[in-house]
Amino acid sequence: MIATSAMPMSLVSMQMQEPTSQPVLFRPGWHNVWEASLCKKASRHLRTHNWMFQRFGGDAPLTPRKTHLRDALHAFNDTCHLALNTPEAQRHLRRRNAQNAMIFFDTWGESSLFEAIDNWRDSLFCDILPKKIAWTYKIQAFSSKLRGERNGFLLALEMAQDCLHSGVADNVVICGQHRHYPVMTLSETLGWPAGKARHHCGGNTLFAVERNVCLLVSRMTDSLPTLSVSPRRILPQRASAAVAQLTACWQAADCTQIYSTAPPTPALLSINQRAGAPFSSHLPLYAHYGDSGCLNPALGLHLWHNDGAPAGPGLISSLHAGHSLWLVRCQPAPASCGESDIGQFGHEERRNREKTL
Repeated sequence: MIATSAMPMSLVSMQMQEPTSQPVLFRPGWHNVWEASLCKKASRHLRTHNWMFQRFGGDAPLTPRKTHLRDALHAFNDTCHLALNTPEAQRHLRRRNAQNAMIFFDTWGESSLFEAIDNWRDSLFCDILPKKIAWTYKIQAFSSKLRGERNGFLLALEMAQDCLHSGVADNVVICGQHRHYPVMTLSETLGWPAGKARHHCGGNTLFAVERNVCLLVSRMTDSLPTLSVSPRRILPQRASAAVAQLTACWQAADCTQIYSTAPPTPALLSINQRAGAPFSSHLPLYAHYGDSGCLNPALGLHLWHNDGAPAGPGLISSLHAGHSLWLVRCQPAPASCGESDIGQFGHEERRNREKTL
């Protein structure tokens, strides 16, 4: 019996956005003893000196500590509309008797505590569900808010697969965002393994980039790309053994492109780097795009899906603290040229049959 988390689903559409403002250097407010202490501990733990934050609504004087929530809400709504208003997405959502579900996720849970929200509608959006999106796209089968820390996006994908393969829904809208509240981001790092003093990309500067995402997945369709989330596995605690097992997992997947993610700590980034040495197609996402919390795996999926027509299968490898590993296999849609060749062959065969008659 195959677990539902290992069964594929079709990826109909996907969109992701990030702020257009420039990254801002974080300077702790030394009048706030708690914030200053966290910054000092996090910098010592990860052996870094500077933190660069790129946030939605980051034009306020006290950025990145305080930002405009309204800009983040507008960006999230735009992302959802771009993903769900494509012809293919509308065809799936408006199909007769289609059961549409929605899963909304974030990293921190009750975000209104950090946003200083004074509007109850905004508070409901952040803490419960984006009601406007659910109402606009006729979400009636199932809707849920999911908090999963750095596993938020992956848990949402796994829950969507369970909904699709158990008959709860025909289509699932997955949408979420990651907000980099400096105090929460700094405190999160204290639970990561420190490792040896290895300088990763950016030298002694860590880059934190906010992003949001929306995608529509449905039951298996031959003409669409497919996703399959493998059950989570635990790698050995010894670094060399973890590298060997991770390399073996990537080799067994046999994919043309590998996107690796991990929290920006030297111990975990080093494992991904060493495991990717034999692969020319390995792309370490943090080294090129910064850290986006639970949306790091979504960034890899977005790069694979929106890079024209994917030429081959891709693999999203997400390594977390405690050496827990998630793998998402991405399979492209069948080549259109093959389908056109088959159609042309059918037309020629039909013409030859008519000539014979």
